[in-house]
Amino acid sequence: MKKIISLLIVLLVTLSLVGCGGSDSSSGSSEAKGAEGKYTAGTVSQTVAAHNGDITVDVTFSDDAITEIVVIASEETEGLGDTAMEEVAAAIIEAQSTEVDTVAGATVSSEALIEAVNAAIAEATK
Repeated sequence: MKKIISLLIVLLVTLSLVGCGGSDSSSGSSEAKGAEGKYTAGTVSQTVAAHNGDITVDVTFSDDAITEIVVIASEETEGLGDTAMEEVAAAIIEAQSTEVDTVAGATVSSEALIEAVNAAIAEATK
């Protein structure tokens, strides 16, 4: 129960930080930002606690998109947790956002993947 509460707190803090970001209305600044891209291109690894243990995820970014999410290590239930993480990873890439649905029956695994990707996004946007 503590893990779930901790995950929810981390997710809420992350979402609140993302929501607090302002936008620059001057066209010169936004053009410069567009030229730089919103991410530092490359791969970021993150490890977070999941249902059965830690998961390690590699998230690959181009200058302006999440291009790949690979679960490197996981102790999640075969056929359930691992499958859910694959579905959530595909949804994140398609939406270019972690605001995606979790998979019923593997909610903790899904939320752990989202937490890892959020951490990778935070690192790639520094």
